[in-house]
Amino acid sequence: RKREMAAKTYNVVALVSGGKDSCCNLMECAKRGHRIVAIANLHPQVDDKPQEAKEENEEEDDENVGQSDELDSFMYQTVGWNVIQQSYAQCLGVPLFCRPIKGTAVSQSLHYNDETTEGKQKNMEQAARGGEEGDDEVEDLLQLLLHVKQQIPDVQAVCSGAIFSDYQRNRVEHVCNRLGLVSMGYLWRRDQTNLLQEMFGDYSIEAILIKVAAMGLKTIHLGKTIASLFPHFTKLRSQFDFNVCGEGGEYETLTLDCPAFRKRIVIDKKKTIVHSDDDWSPAAYLHIIKHHLEDKPESEIPQWVKDNIRPLPEVDPSSSSSSPLVALPSAGNQLVGSANLSCSV
Repeated sequence: RKREMAAKTYNVVALVSGGKDSCCNLMECAKRGHRIVAIANLHPQVDDKPQEAKEENEEEDDENVGQSDELDSFMYQTVGWNVIQQSYAQCLGVPLFCRPIKGTAVSQSLHYNDETTEGKQKNMEQAARGGEEGDDEVEDLLQLLLHVKQQIPDVQAVCSGAIFSDYQRNRVEHVCNRLGLVSMGYLWRRDQTNLLQEMFGDYSIEAILIKVAAMGLKTIHLGKTIASLFPHFTKLRSQFDFNVCGEGGEYETLTLDCPAFRKRIVIDKKKTIVHSDDDWSPAAYLHIIKHHLEDKPESEIPQWVKDNIRPLPEVDPSSSSSSPLVALPSAGNQLVGSANLSCSV
């Protein structure tokens, strides 16, 4: 796989969660000459309340924000999904493809079962249904990438931010194999301490903690940058065998700026949602209520970003009633797609 990646360059769709890892691997791909032509995100299912109704009940909605932010998913980060859908196409300058997560972690073994005749038949049945409720959440990823391939036939590869999770990597590679795509993971098995230092150092990633779920992390750490918390992370590593990159689910991040962004994200209003505030199993996250984008000077955009993070000219944003939403970088915050998949934007 490494020899294949080095032999040629690819048109890549980047899986983005909003976190530091997916953004870092996206930049690694672009720096190595691969072309990021689109980004893709899986998000929680939300209601289809009309925008007018949301505006009329704004105060009530503010009190109830965050209820659909977080899923009990083994595969996907969902906290911060609304920021991705509203702004990541603008930040990166490429189309964003979105799909709600309908499935759950039905298969929880290390390897996603496709080797047996029964397993292959089940995969075919799930794919034919289009990834419905009751199916495995991996099938949602397959349907999302299948739609990307239909809209961008020249896409050849998928990049994701896996660092240490064989569970996640095996499933991404499983989906890529079914779709004839190359899986690209330049962060895989990197030393976590060195990698995190590179993220806020060499990579200049400005990422904040958007979720905490480990001993030693509290609500006061939400909203702080990984750079400012690095000394605390290294202290926790020596005390509790803490994964400094959060590979054990200790925390999740939201990238506000990085060299790949043409615009930076500024948070205007947020709310802390606390699930558990005890010392042994704290769990809390930020719901971003309001944010805006700031333009970056042209001089701050590296040439490798201009050359290698840009859409293909033949991208078709149209979608059917069962297709994911598409956000185009030239359309502001508008999402193009079916009404039954519309998001709170």
